[in-house]
Amino acid sequence: MVDNSAADGATPERQERVEAAMTASPGGRLNSLAVLTSAGDSGSMPGQGKRRRRQEAGRQRLAARTAPDVGQWEVVLETKDQAQLRGHVRRLRAEGIDESLIRIDTLCRRPVEQSTYRLSRFADNIARTSDREVSDH
Repeated sequence: MVDNSAADGATPERQERVEAAMTASPGGRLNSLAVLTSAGDSGSMPGQGKRRRRQEAGRQRLAARTAPDVGQWEVVLETKDQAQLRGHVRRLRAEGIDESLIRIDTLCRRPVEQSTYRLSRFADNIARTSDREVSDH
């Protein structure tokens, strides 16, 4: 008998699950669901865990960059005109401002025409203190 376990992708853990499923089921029938899913599987697609960890790390980095002790969000523009908002965002991007440090808040009202858009930019404490020093002279 030839061992094809490496060729068909079977791992020792999977082989153990096959054997356990066959012995545990009545009549020696194979319970394919027990074989395919292990107790530790979360049911996610391959690669999803890596993507989730990467996204969570990005969220944590952004939270650390925009923490209250590092600086604060300063309102740059408040308007009801979407075109004006988009133009201002375009100008900020052209200046090379990091997009993760730009925030747009939509203050929804009814009717929709009364909605207000608030564009904020994160200013760290160092930048704000240097601005004050320059303006004091």
